[in-house]
Amino acid sequence: MSAEPSVRPAPPGPRYPLWVCVGVNLLAFPGLGTVLARRRVGYAQAAVMVTGFLMGMGCFVWFLAAVLALLQTGDEEAWRQHVRSGGAVGLAGVALCAVAWLWALASSIRLWREGRRAQAAAKDGA
Repeated sequence: MSAEPSVRPAPPGPRYPLWVCVGVNLLAFPGLGTVLARRRVGYAQAAVMVTGFLMGMGCFVWFLAAVLALLQTGDEEAWRQHVRSGGAVGLAGVALCAVAWLWALASSIRLWREGRRAQAAAKDGA
């Protein structure tokens, strides 16, 4: 056994250029850019985004079912009740998507700063 303390190695750098990770994170799919940058928290971000998206799409399908029922029956009061009962799920889904995007924004800012620090350290060391 060695008397030296064990040193945890630094996490590996991103698989892709930093701008790709940040762009994907903010413009395409929150969480995926964080995963591409080899950060495990990206899986949680992606899960929140997918959950919010599915909730929003479920509300959209619910709304379409209400419209079809309105066209078939003509009962506007039943239509309003149907829409109101599913609206909270849709709003919660949109809120989850917003939370995931803001979380991805914070992760992207952190990745960008870490990348700039690494570049500055590489310049100073070279």
